[in-house]
Amino acid sequence: MFKIINFLISCFALIAFLFLLNNINKSKTGSFKEYNSLDEVKSITNITNIYLPTYFPSSIKWPPAKIYAQTQPVKAIVTEYVNKNNEIVLEIFQIHHKKFNYKSHINIKEILEESFLNIKNHKTKIYSGFCSDREYCSRIEIAIEKGQLTLIGKLQVQELLKIAKSITVY
Repeated sequence: MFKIINFLISCFALIAFLFLLNNINKSKTGSFKEYNSLDEVKSITNITNIYLPTYFPSSIKWPPAKIYAQTQPVKAIVTEYVNKNNEIVLEIFQIHHKKFNYKSHINIKEILEESFLNIKNHKTKIYSGFCSDREYCSRIEIAIEKGQLTLIGKLQVQELLKIAKSITVY
């Protein structure tokens, strides 16, 4: 009888350990979910400061075509904007951790210029170059409290800078 009880306790402990290990692995990978609006992101995730541009060139549609957010393992919001042909031309990543990466749909294949600037008292890195299809691409990384705001677009750097300078907290 004692052996059966020991066996059952060992099985229960093993199952509990595996369950705990599975949940730890899930929290490390994160789980971006798609949302319908930034208001929905605010209400469901409790992310209070959402950085949002007030200026967009006429070639970019408003509202964002896609909005993704997560709170674990770090708070993050990704917004995707499209042009009139529904091609993604701008992505904005709000990541509340310095070492968290998100794979962008827009990639600069050839960086022609890298510079530094302060935008509204935030340290900012600016990259300009070409995407894989020889279109102009630019990326702007702005240091924000406990993280980074990244704008990447199939735009010339002057246009992306106008968008970055217009960012306000929503």
